[in-house]
Amino acid sequence: MKIGEHITKLRKEKGYSTTRLAKLAGIAQSTLREIELGNTSPTWDTLRKLGNALEVSPIIFALDPENQPPEISENILTSTPEIRRILAKLINLPPDKLKILESVLDSWVERD
Repeated sequence: MKIGEHITKLRKEKGYSTTRLAKLAGIAQSTLREIELGNTSPTWDTLRKLGNALEVSPIIFALDPENQPPEISENILTSTPEIRRILAKLINLPPDKLKILESVLDSWVERD
């Protein structure tokens, strides 16, 4: 499933209009429509916002190679077994836990 289709499916499951989801995510409604129609690829930041608004981990969009936003390496899913195990665990993390994990990772990256 393409990323726009996946977002549309999740939005409809929540009973959200494009206007409501865009407002909850803090993005333009026109941007959301372009993503859903497959006319544009969302950034990772936009996927995080949409994931939070839809109450799903945005990592689910990255697990399908067809759905990877531009800044995710095309071969991330075929990389090390450690990365694949970590990504599999991320699927089940709620948005609040992902934010905590992201803060920890940011602090580690800043130190290197």
